[in-house]
Amino acid sequence: METNTPQLRGGGGGGEEEEEGGEEEEGGEEEEEGGEKEEEEGGEEEEQEELVQQEGREDEEEQDEEEQEQEEEGQKEEEQQEEEEEEEEQEQEEQEECLVVFLLIQLLGGSTLVRLSGV
Repeated sequence: METNTPQLRGGGGGGEEEEEGGEEEEGGEEEEEGGEKEEEEGGEEEEQEELVQQEGREDEEEQDEEEQEQEEEGQKEEEQQEEEEEEEEQEQEEQEECLVVFLLIQLLGGSTLVRLSGV
């Protein structure tokens, strides 16, 4: 039995060493957790960068849309002004034509009336 007792003691001591070794593993786990924390922080930073980039893209899209709307409005205004100018020119030409016809009628009409009256 005595031979068994020292083995148990030695075995117990070995167990303690394993426990100490286990503690080292726990320290290793802490290092792993620290690495995970760094990875999480790195992931959070990447997410923040992605959010910033996404917001920047959205801002650019909004600006592009606004610029496009302004360009369209400007084109519509230019087209409207051109149409108004064309209408004014047509009206002026019609008035000039009417004036010319009126004057011709007066000139020709007066002499025709004179001929018809025999004067």
